[in-house]
Amino acid sequence: MSAVTTLPWGRALRRDDLDTIPDDGHRHELIDGTLLVSPAPMLRHQLAVARLLRLLDDASPAGLIALPAPFGVVLAD
Repeated sequence: MSAVTTLPWGRALRRDDLDTIPDDGHRHELIDGTLLVSPAPMLRHQLAVARLLRLLDDASPAGLIALPAPFGVVLAD
């Protein structure tokens, strides 16, 4: 059974609200206070990402790196 989380009602969500959401294997993003939930990528997508990453890494100038996955970026609270 997965954990149940109650998010605030009647206001835009904030960055600290994301900390109350349990890790369920989905990607959770806040865009202008609205929660967006995306499923984990499928195998076909992951294979395409791996191939593209290899090409980008081979073509990258010294000192630059290509990353295989998104990482947390905070643009505002």
